Amino acid sequence: MIRHHPDLYVETWGLSIQQALPQNFLFTISYLGSHGVHIFTRNYENLCDPAQLHPSPGVIGPCVRPLDNSPDPSTGQTFGSIDFKSNAGTSSYNGLLLGLDRQITRGWSFNTKYTFSHSINVGTNWRRRGHCSPERRLPGLREGS
Repeated sequence: MIRHHPDLYVETWGLSIQQALPQNFLFTISYLGSHGVHIFTRNYENLCDPAQLHPSPGVIGPCVRPLDNSPDPSTGQTFGSIDFKSNAGTSSYNGLLLGLDRQITRGWSFNTKYTFSHSINVGTNWRRRGHCSPERRLPGLREGS
């Protein structure tokens, strides 16, 4: 349990500008941003070294952990995997929306929209139960456009 942890929060902001164009067209450009702070993270530390666990395809070697050289002084036993939980995760989103609308007769309208966006999540969980961090196993999963 994390004691005295700060609550997570998300800040959002946005701005839209519209310009009337000839022939009943309306152009819209919008920006939307957000930033999340103190998001729950969960990592397993002291995992087996993959280079020694799988030295070549189809071969399974010994599980060598980073803390194997530092046994518990009272028992002499080494540590297994360590489940580390914290509120250190952050997220951010930036999006640009371009839109073009035209009012056509008798209640019909034409509109088209395009969104360009970029999202970054650092340390946040990408699985339902948060079994591992994307930075640890699949670094490309923390960013998206």
